[in-house]
Amino acid sequence: TNHKGERAENSNSSADFIKKIKVTVFIGIITAPKRIDRRTAIRETWLTTLDHYPEIWMGFFTDGLGLSKDETFDLQQERAKYGDVEFLPLKGGVRFTYRLLWMMFLALEKYDFKFILKADDDYFVCLEHLNFDIRSRLQEKFLVWGWLHCERGSQWTDEGLIIFGRDFVDEIVKRNQTLQCHPFGDQAIGLWINALARDGLEVTFFADNKRLVHINSLDSEPYVKNSDLCTRLLGIHQAYPARMREYWSLVKTNWFHVSFAEVPREPFKSYCPYPRKFEWRYFASSWRHEPSPCWGSKDVWSYLEKFKYFSGRQGSRK
Repeated sequence: TNHKGERAENSNSSADFIKKIKVTVFIGIITAPKRIDRRTAIRETWLTTLDHYPEIWMGFFTDGLGLSKDETFDLQQERAKYGDVEFLPLKGGVRFTYRLLWMMFLALEKYDFKFILKADDDYFVCLEHLNFDIRSRLQEKFLVWGWLHCERGSQWTDEGLIIFGRDFVDEIVKRNQTLQCHPFGDQAIGLWINALARDGLEVTFFADNKRLVHINSLDSEPYVKNSDLCTRLLGIHQAYPARMREYWSLVKTNWFHVSFAEVPREPFKSYCPYPRKFEWRYFASSWRHEPSPCWGSKDVWSYLEKFKYFSGRQGSRK
């Protein structure tokens, strides 16, 4: 699906002369192999509208290494049935940055896109609103768009749902051999933004905190649980399967029959009063890990290997 418009593209990569599929937005949902419940909930809710958006491509990206025979079989069956599962050359655990990087590599190899949207598998995405809004962002340079954590000691864009402009992705992939990495993706992105800034490349921040419900999902803001939810919001985090279906039941009838306000991007200082900085030492101990070159330092965070599976908050809040 969504192979509308193909063109041959010349590049200096190993993908020379491969016809790339032209899309506006490449959406990659990062998902653990065992999270069939979450993938099913997405497929049965907001993803049912995907065929209405020929300029949007979506796939689930999961770890392809270190799986049992049963896990491999189940995932291959799921992939054969739905055609939307992609395997990353990674094994489970705290490898969020590498999932993001490999997703970028795979996107550039096969697709000619204008934006990458990376989301967790517990994000309810209002695709109709996104499809409307994305047109206003086409001229932005080095765009990083998401929910901004604004604190005096550090600012960073949350990796739960984050959108990058194509030029930002190109720059990161071009530099990937020299960049610093971190176990957590949003901190790696902060490091990469610092690296670009040192070379005079200023990222454009779009802090969309009013339209991305990030903390405690809608339980903290029950007043937005109504049929115009997607008129005002772009996405809702911690939308575990029951919640995912609840939100869908509210919005599905009017999905294509709502209008949206244009939201201008503001200067960084209107989102956050502090001078822009990212500092990994600022984080609490469980999140504070010293950055290391992305490649060639294999065992640098080996103490995190005990976390084979990152469960998130599902189960702690029903």
